[in-house]
Amino acid sequence: MRIIASIIFRLTNGYWLFKDSIFNIGYTKPITDRRQYSLREGYINRAQGITINTLGFRGAPVPINSELVYVVLGDSIPFGSGVRDEQTYPYILDKLISGVCPNIRVLNAAVPSYNLRQSFDRFYLDVLKYYKNIPLVIINTAKDISLFAYFGESYNADVTWAALRWSKAWKPKNILYKLAILNYLEKALHREKYKCLPSAKLIENIHKILETNLNLLKARSMTVILLPIDPFYYHVQYPIKRNNPLKLWICKDYINNWKSLIDDFNAELEALSREYDNVFFLDTRYIMDEQNRDEMYLDFCHYSAKGNQIVAETFFNFLKKKQLLSAANKFTEGINIK
Repeated sequence: MRIIASIIFRLTNGYWLFKDSIFNIGYTKPITDRRQYSLREGYINRAQGITINTLGFRGAPVPINSELVYVVLGDSIPFGSGVRDEQTYPYILDKLISGVCPNIRVLNAAVPSYNLRQSFDRFYLDVLKYYKNIPLVIINTAKDISLFAYFGESYNADVTWAALRWSKAWKPKNILYKLAILNYLEKALHREKYKCLPSAKLIENIHKILETNLNLLKARSMTVILLPIDPFYYHVQYPIKRNNPLKLWICKDYINNWKSLIDDFNAELEALSREYDNVFFLDTRYIMDEQNRDEMYLDFCHYSAKGNQIVAETFFNFLKKKQLLSAANKFTEGINIK
Protein backbone atom coordinates (compact mmCIF):
# COMPACT_ATOMS: atom_id res chain seq x y z
CA MET A 1 0.00 0.00 0.00
CA ARG A 2 2.79 2.43 0.87
CA ILE A 3 4.62 1.67 -2.40
CA ILE A 4 1.42 2.33 -4.35
CA ALA A 5 0.94 5.55 -2.36
CA SER A 6 4.49 6.59 -3.27
CA ILE A 7 3.82 6.06 -6.96
CA ILE A 8 0.52 7.98 -6.77
CA PHE A 9 2.31 10.84 -5.01
CA ARG A 10 5.03 10.88 -7.73
CA LEU A 11 2.44 11.04 -10.51
CA THR A 12 0.45 13.73 -8.70
CA ASN A 13 3.28 15.98 -7.52
CA GLY A 14 6.14 15.35 -9.94
CA TYR A 15 8.75 14.21 -7.40
CA TRP A 16 9.52 11.13 -5.32
CA LEU A 17 9.24 11.00 -1.54
CA PHE A 18 12.76 11.30 -0.18
CA LYS A 19 13.84 11.87 3.41
CA ASP A 20 12.39 15.41 3.51
CA SER A 21 8.99 14.25 2.33
CA ILE A 22 5.68 13.95 4.13
CA PHE A 23 6.54 10.39 5.24
CA ASN A 24 10.20 10.77 6.27
CA ILE A 25 10.75 14.36 7.23
CA GLY A 26 13.85 16.48 7.83
CA TYR A 27 12.13 19.59 9.15
CA THR A 28 11.52 18.26 12.64
CA LYS A 29 13.97 18.22 15.54
CA PRO A 30 14.09 16.46 18.92
CA ILE A 31 13.34 18.62 21.97
CA THR A 32 13.57 17.99 25.70
CA ASP A 33 9.99 18.66 26.86
CA ARG A 34 7.26 16.02 26.83
CA ARG A 35 6.31 16.73 23.21
CA GLN A 36 9.66 15.11 22.28
CA TYR A 37 9.94 16.90 18.92
CA SER A 38 8.98 20.11 17.15
CA LEU A 39 9.70 21.98 13.91
CA ARG A 40 13.24 22.97 12.96
CA GLU A 41 13.55 26.76 12.80
CA GLY A 42 14.90 28.17 9.56
CA TYR A 43 14.32 25.02 7.49
CA ILE A 44 13.70 25.66 3.79
CA ASN A 45 13.00 23.19 1.00
CA ARG A 46 12.33 25.24 -2.11
CA ALA A 47 11.62 22.23 -4.32
CA GLN A 48 8.72 21.14 -2.14
CA GLY A 49 7.71 24.65 -1.06
CA ILE A 50 8.25 24.02 2.65
CA THR A 51 9.38 26.88 4.87
CA ILE A 52 9.80 26.77 8.64
CA ASN A 53 10.39 30.35 9.73
CA THR A 54 12.78 31.60 12.40
CA LEU A 55 10.05 31.36 15.07
CA GLY A 56 9.45 27.67 14.27
CA PHE A 57 6.11 27.92 12.43
CA ARG A 58 5.32 27.03 8.83
CA GLY A 59 5.38 29.83 6.26
CA ALA A 60 6.42 33.46 6.43
CA PRO A 61 6.46 34.82 9.99
CA VAL A 62 3.29 36.35 11.38
CA PRO A 63 4.56 39.58 12.98
CA ILE A 64 4.84 39.32 16.76
CA ASN A 65 3.16 42.70 17.12
CA SER A 66 0.10 41.62 15.09
CA GLU A 67 -3.05 43.14 16.54
CA LEU A 68 -5.03 39.87 16.56
CA VAL A 69 -3.90 36.32 15.73
CA TYR A 70 -6.06 33.28 14.95
CA VAL A 71 -4.06 30.14 15.79
CA VAL A 72 -4.39 26.78 14.00
CA LEU A 73 -3.23 23.80 16.09
CA GLY A 74 -2.96 20.18 15.05
CA ASP A 75 -1.06 17.66 12.99
CA SER A 76 -0.01 17.19 9.36
CA ILE A 77 -3.49 18.04 8.04
CA PRO A 78 -3.46 21.76 8.95
CA PHE A 79 0.34 21.81 8.60
CA GLY A 80 -0.27 20.92 4.96
CA SER A 81 1.85 17.82 4.35
CA GLY A 82 2.18 17.20 0.63
CA VAL A 83 1.45 20.77 -0.50
CA ARG A 84 3.41 24.01 -0.71
CA ASP A 85 3.30 26.76 1.91
CA GLU A 86 0.80 28.83 -0.06
CA GLN A 87 -1.46 25.81 -0.62
CA THR A 88 -2.13 25.06 3.06
CA TYR A 89 -5.54 26.04 4.40
CA PRO A 90 -4.15 28.26 7.21
CA TYR A 91 -2.24 30.30 4.57
CA ILE A 92 -5.30 30.61 2.33
CA LEU A 93 -7.50 31.49 5.31
CA ASP A 94 -5.01 34.17 6.34
CA LYS A 95 -5.28 35.78 2.90
CA LEU A 96 -9.09 35.61 2.89
CA ILE A 97 -9.39 37.17 6.35
CA SER A 98 -6.71 39.84 5.92
CA GLY A 99 -8.50 40.96 2.75
CA VAL A 100 -11.45 42.16 4.83
CA CYS A 101 -9.87 42.46 8.30
CA PRO A 102 -6.23 43.59 7.95
CA ASN A 103 -5.80 43.53 11.73
CA ILE A 104 -6.33 39.75 11.91
CA ARG A 105 -3.63 37.22 10.97
CA VAL A 106 -3.71 33.41 10.92
CA LEU A 107 -0.81 31.41 12.39
CA ASN A 108 -0.13 27.85 11.25
CA ALA A 109 1.10 26.29 14.52
CA ALA A 110 0.49 22.68 13.44
CA VAL A 111 3.20 20.00 13.60
CA PRO A 112 3.00 16.72 11.66
CA SER A 113 1.95 13.70 13.77
CA TYR A 114 1.10 15.78 16.84
CA ASN A 115 -1.70 14.39 18.96
CA LEU A 116 -4.11 16.53 20.99
CA ARG A 117 -1.89 16.79 24.05
CA GLN A 118 1.14 17.79 22.00
CA SER A 119 -0.95 20.34 20.11
CA PHE A 120 -2.06 22.08 23.28
CA ASP A 121 1.50 21.98 24.65
CA ARG A 122 2.59 23.67 21.42
CA PHE A 123 0.11 26.44 22.10
CA TYR A 124 1.26 27.13 25.66
CA LEU A 125 5.00 26.66 25.10
CA ASP A 126 5.54 28.08 21.61
CA VAL A 127 2.60 30.18 20.49
CA LEU A 128 2.06 32.16 23.71
CA LYS A 129 5.79 32.80 23.83
CA TYR A 130 5.38 35.20 20.91
CA TYR A 131 1.68 36.05 20.53
CA LYS A 132 -0.63 37.48 23.18
CA ASN A 133 -3.79 38.74 21.45
CA ILE A 134 -5.42 35.46 20.41
CA PRO A 135 -9.22 35.57 20.21
CA LEU A 136 -9.62 32.29 18.30
CA VAL A 137 -7.99 28.84 18.40
CA ILE A 138 -8.68 26.21 15.72
CA ILE A 139 -7.95 22.56 16.57
CA ASN A 140 -7.57 19.88 13.88
CA THR A 141 -5.75 16.61 14.63
CA ALA A 142 -6.33 12.96 13.79
CA LYS A 143 -3.21 11.34 15.21
CA ASP A 144 -4.75 10.01 18.43
CA ILE A 145 -6.62 7.52 16.23
CA SER A 146 -3.45 6.02 14.71
CA LEU A 147 -1.65 6.08 18.06
CA PHE A 148 -4.55 4.26 19.69
CA ALA A 149 -4.69 1.71 16.87
CA TYR A 150 -0.96 1.05 17.13
CA PHE A 151 -0.42 1.02 20.90
CA GLY A 152 -3.77 -0.48 21.91
CA GLU A 153 -4.15 -0.90 25.65
CA SER A 154 -0.83 0.84 26.32
CA TYR A 155 -2.08 4.02 24.62
CA ASN A 156 -2.14 7.16 26.78
CA ALA A 157 -1.71 10.92 26.42
CA ASP A 158 2.08 10.70 26.70
CA VAL A 159 2.51 8.31 23.76
CA THR A 160 3.86 10.02 20.62
CA TRP A 161 5.26 9.01 17.24
CA ALA A 162 8.70 10.45 18.06
CA ALA A 163 10.68 7.21 18.32
CA LEU A 164 8.85 5.27 15.61
CA ARG A 165 8.48 7.89 12.89
CA TRP A 166 11.06 10.62 13.40
CA SER A 167 14.33 9.20 14.75
CA LYS A 168 15.65 8.31 11.30
CA ALA A 169 14.91 11.83 10.07
CA TRP A 170 17.18 13.17 12.83
CA LYS A 171 19.92 10.51 12.69
CA PRO A 172 19.67 8.41 9.52
CA LYS A 173 21.71 5.19 9.76
CA ASN A 174 22.94 5.47 6.19
CA ILE A 175 22.07 6.89 2.79
CA LEU A 176 19.65 4.05 2.01
CA TYR A 177 17.18 5.53 4.50
CA LYS A 178 16.87 8.56 2.25
CA LEU A 179 15.00 6.50 -0.32
CA ALA A 180 11.26 6.48 0.23
CA ILE A 181 10.81 3.10 -1.44
CA LEU A 182 13.07 1.44 1.14
CA ASN A 183 11.35 3.37 3.91
CA TYR A 184 8.03 1.91 2.79
CA LEU A 185 9.44 -1.63 2.60
CA GLU A 186 10.87 -1.31 6.09
CA LYS A 187 7.59 -0.04 7.51
CA ALA A 188 5.67 -2.81 5.74
CA LEU A 189 7.53 -5.29 7.97
CA HIS A 190 6.47 -3.37 11.07
CA ARG A 191 3.10 -2.09 9.94
CA GLU A 192 0.67 -0.48 12.31
CA LYS A 193 -1.96 -2.62 13.98
CA TYR A 194 -5.13 -1.91 12.05
CA LYS A 195 -7.21 -3.63 14.70
CA CYS A 196 -10.68 -2.33 15.44
CA LEU A 197 -10.55 -1.65 19.17
CA PRO A 198 -13.36 -0.48 21.45
CA SER A 199 -13.18 3.30 21.56
CA ALA A 200 -13.95 3.83 25.27
CA LYS A 201 -10.33 4.35 26.36
CA LEU A 202 -9.58 6.64 23.42
CA ILE A 203 -12.67 8.79 24.01
CA GLU A 204 -12.05 8.98 27.75
CA ASN A 205 -8.53 10.25 27.08
CA ILE A 206 -9.70 12.76 24.46
CA HIS A 207 -12.44 14.03 26.74
CA LYS A 208 -10.03 14.68 29.63
CA ILE A 209 -7.52 16.52 27.45
CA LEU A 210 -10.16 18.66 25.76
CA GLU A 211 -12.12 19.39 28.93
CA THR A 212 -9.00 20.63 30.74
CA ASN A 213 -7.79 22.77 27.87
CA LEU A 214 -11.16 24.13 26.76
CA ASN A 215 -11.61 25.45 30.29
CA LEU A 216 -8.17 27.05 30.20
CA LEU A 217 -8.90 28.72 26.87
CA LYS A 218 -12.29 29.88 28.09
CA ALA A 219 -10.61 31.51 31.08
CA ARG A 220 -8.53 33.46 28.57
CA SER A 221 -11.73 34.59 26.75
CA MET A 222 -10.73 32.59 23.66
CA THR A 223 -13.18 31.05 21.23
CA VAL A 224 -12.39 27.54 19.96
CA ILE A 225 -13.32 25.81 16.70
CA LEU A 226 -13.03 22.01 16.62
CA LEU A 227 -12.68 20.24 13.29
CA PRO A 228 -13.59 16.60 12.69
CA ILE A 229 -11.37 13.88 11.33
CA ASP A 230 -12.46 13.96 7.69
CA PRO A 231 -10.95 11.10 5.60
CA PHE A 232 -11.03 10.91 1.82
CA TYR A 233 -14.24 8.90 1.49
CA TYR A 234 -17.91 9.95 1.44
CA HIS A 235 -19.14 9.17 4.91
CA VAL A 236 -21.97 11.41 6.07
CA GLN A 237 -24.65 12.04 3.49
CA TYR A 238 -24.05 9.29 0.95
CA PRO A 239 -24.10 5.47 1.00
CA ILE A 240 -20.70 3.85 1.30
CA LYS A 241 -21.02 2.29 -2.17
CA ARG A 242 -20.37 5.70 -3.70
CA ASN A 243 -16.78 5.28 -2.54
CA ASN A 244 -15.99 2.23 -4.67
CA PRO A 245 -14.76 4.23 -7.71
CA LEU A 246 -12.49 6.47 -5.59
CA LYS A 247 -8.84 6.07 -6.59
CA LEU A 248 -7.82 5.92 -2.92
CA TRP A 249 -10.18 3.06 -2.11
CA ILE A 250 -6.99 0.99 -1.77
CA CYS A 251 -6.97 2.43 1.76
CA LYS A 252 -10.14 0.55 2.65
CA ASP A 253 -8.30 -1.44 5.35
CA TYR A 254 -8.15 1.80 7.34
CA ILE A 255 -11.85 2.37 6.82
CA ASN A 256 -12.89 -1.11 7.90
CA ASN A 257 -10.90 -0.86 11.13
CA TRP A 258 -10.88 2.85 11.93
CA LYS A 259 -14.30 4.11 10.90
CA SER A 260 -15.98 3.42 14.24
CA LEU A 261 -13.08 5.10 16.09
CA ILE A 262 -13.27 8.13 13.83
CA ASP A 263 -17.05 8.37 14.16
CA ASP A 264 -16.84 8.19 17.97
CA PHE A 265 -14.02 10.74 18.04
CA ASN A 266 -16.02 13.19 15.91
CA ALA A 267 -19.14 12.62 18.01
CA GLU A 268 -17.14 13.51 21.14
CA LEU A 269 -15.96 16.76 19.55
CA GLU A 270 -19.51 17.68 18.58
CA ALA A 271 -20.84 16.84 22.06
CA LEU A 272 -18.20 18.99 23.76
CA SER A 273 -19.03 21.92 21.48
CA ARG A 274 -22.55 21.86 22.90
CA GLU A 275 -21.26 21.95 26.47
CA TYR A 276 -19.17 25.11 26.09
CA ASP A 277 -20.47 28.49 25.03
CA ASN A 278 -17.04 29.41 23.60
CA VAL A 279 -16.66 26.28 21.43
CA PHE A 280 -17.90 25.53 17.90
CA PHE A 281 -17.80 22.30 15.88
CA LEU A 282 -17.27 23.03 12.18
CA ASP A 283 -18.25 19.83 10.40
CA THR A 284 -16.29 19.96 7.14
CA ARG A 285 -17.51 16.47 6.21
CA TYR A 286 -20.76 17.85 4.81
CA ILE A 287 -18.92 20.35 2.64
CA MET A 288 -16.45 17.77 1.35
CA ASP A 289 -19.26 15.30 0.62
CA GLU A 290 -20.59 17.84 -1.88
CA GLN A 291 -17.24 17.88 -3.71
CA ASN A 292 -15.43 15.35 -5.85
CA ARG A 293 -13.43 13.79 -3.03
CA ASP A 294 -11.02 12.28 -5.57
CA GLU A 295 -9.75 15.80 -6.24
CA MET A 296 -9.69 16.89 -2.61
CA TYR A 297 -7.16 14.41 -1.16
CA LEU A 298 -3.57 13.26 -1.63
CA ASP A 299 -4.02 10.19 0.55
CA PHE A 300 -6.23 8.87 3.35
CA CYS A 301 -6.62 12.22 5.12
CA HIS A 302 -4.28 14.88 3.70
CA TYR A 303 -5.90 17.52 1.52
CA SER A 304 -4.73 18.41 -1.96
CA ALA A 305 -4.25 22.07 -2.87
CA LYS A 306 -7.85 22.13 -4.06
CA GLY A 307 -9.05 20.47 -0.87
CA ASN A 308 -7.25 23.06 1.25
CA GLN A 309 -8.85 25.84 -0.79
CA ILE A 310 -12.32 24.42 -0.08
CA VAL A 311 -11.59 24.04 3.64
CA ALA A 312 -10.27 27.62 3.88
CA GLU A 313 -13.31 29.03 2.07
CA THR A 314 -15.60 26.98 4.34
CA PHE A 315 -13.81 28.42 7.37
CA PHE A 316 -14.04 31.96 6.07
CA ASN A 317 -17.78 31.67 5.40
CA PHE A 318 -18.29 30.11 8.84
CA LEU A 319 -16.42 32.95 10.56
CA LYS A 320 -18.54 35.52 8.74
CA LYS A 321 -21.78 33.67 9.51
CA LYS A 322 -20.94 33.45 13.22
CA GLN A 323 -19.72 37.07 13.23
CA LEU A 324 -16.34 35.93 14.51
CA LEU A 325 -14.48 38.41 12.35
CA SER A 326 -16.18 41.55 13.57
CA ALA A 327 -16.49 40.15 17.09
CA ALA A 328 -12.74 39.51 17.27
CA ASN A 329 -12.24 43.20 17.98
CA LYS A 330 -14.12 42.71 21.25
CA PHE A 331 -11.54 40.18 22.42
CA THR A 332 -9.49 42.64 24.41
CA GLU A 333 -12.66 43.59 26.28
CA GLY A 334 -13.19 39.96 27.35
CA ILE A 335 -16.62 39.75 25.71
CA ASN A 336 -18.03 36.31 24.90
CA ILE A 337 -18.43 36.18 21.13
CA LYS A 338 -20.54 33.06 20.65
